[in-house]
Amino acid sequence: MKTAMEKKETGLMRQIGYLSFVVVLLYGLTLFAVSCDNDEDPPLPPAVEKVVLAFGVDQGEGQLSAKPKLENTAAEKIGELISPAEIAKGTTVHFRATHSKSWTIMYWKVNGVIIRSVEPEQTFVIDEHKEVRVAFKPYKSPESEGL
Repeated sequence: MKTAMEKKETGLMRQIGYLSFVVVLLYGLTLFAVSCDNDEDPPLPPAVEKVVLAFGVDQGEGQLSAKPKLENTAAEKIGELISPAEIAKGTTVHFRATHSKSWTIMYWKVNGVIIRSVEPEQTFVIDEHKEVRVAFKPYKSPESEGL
């Protein structure tokens, strides 16, 4: 039979075992909490600034279409834009003016300023809110002007 002293020793050893377990548990929880505080979420990508692009025909018979020129295949997925369009600032957009039969391009206009070009295709970098317009006039052949 165990003496009172042996019983006290057994009880004390058991308490030391429990206390050691609690200390190790608290140490582990503290390490976990500290490591969680140091975890930082990865930085969010910067927000893409958007600008508005409006385009269309000022006068005459024809159409104006616009398609973004992107580095990847996303342009194929986007297709042609519909005016007004909200696009990322700095996007390059290709415009195509298609005139009806017996009509020709009279002018292109960007933000109210006429540019001297009668080419059917133009490309602009849209770095601000922008309005692109085209106008058509009836085609006059050189022969009819000489009469």
